[in-house]
Amino acid sequence: MRIIQITDIHIAPLGAETILNIDVWGQFQRVLAEAKTFQPDWVVITGDLCYQEGDVGVYHWIRTQLEETGLNYQVIAGNHDDALMMATVFGLPKSPETNESFYALSFDMGQIIFLDTAQKVLSARQWTWFYQQLRAPTPSLIMMHHPPVLAQTYFMDTHHSFLQRAEFAQALAAAPKPIAIFCGHYHIDRTILKDDFRVFITPSSMAQIDGTQKEYTLDHLRPGFRIIDWDGKNLSTEVRWLPITSSPG
Repeated sequence: MRIIQITDIHIAPLGAETILNIDVWGQFQRVLAEAKTFQPDWVVITGDLCYQEGDVGVYHWIRTQLEETGLNYQVIAGNHDDALMMATVFGLPKSPETNESFYALSFDMGQIIFLDTAQKVLSARQWTWFYQQLRAPTPSLIMMHHPPVLAQTYFMDTHHSFLQRAEFAQALAAAPKPIAIFCGHYHIDRTILKDDFRVFITPSSMAQIDGTQKEYTLDHLRPGFRIIDWDGKNLSTEVRWLPITSSPG
């Protein structure tokens, strides 16, 4: 199975201004077109579909772009999304009591678990469901917006990290091995190896953050995405970068 992971596309309402005059709509379309050339089985967008807050018009626009590719796709919510609004537009499972959308897909080689970390934590209901999924005897990949670990990136680790890292590590300690986790949120390319799991942080299609700075600082504007090849036993992955076509204003 080949999966293309795209993340943190931050689509603003059409016609609106966005950070540094970056053409986020065009950036996403370029990444999507490039991703299609790799003939993936699935495209997954791991959160922050919207620029600042959930927008039903933006979700419909993104869905149209994905539908036009003819590819299978899935999306999950990030902290700039409205999980229930997004789930309604994309026809995904939703939990109105907790304002979450989480689900799993099963394949011959294993399952892919899609978590909702938009609130920086999992609700008790999502934890219960997650533990049930982890008990499955088949191999698992996990897709989530927030990295479940710190990543040596000062600004994001300090101000925007996932708040249940210890609980997450405990849950995976008893799960079948190995487990690979694919996430975004940090606008950076990172790979973190733990005893019980591997975390792959994928760069944004919008812009990247300088992980060495204590304040929010952009690093560069090259859009990126990730290629994942997985057969249940073997996993290979790499990040691809596109050239910059616009400059800061």
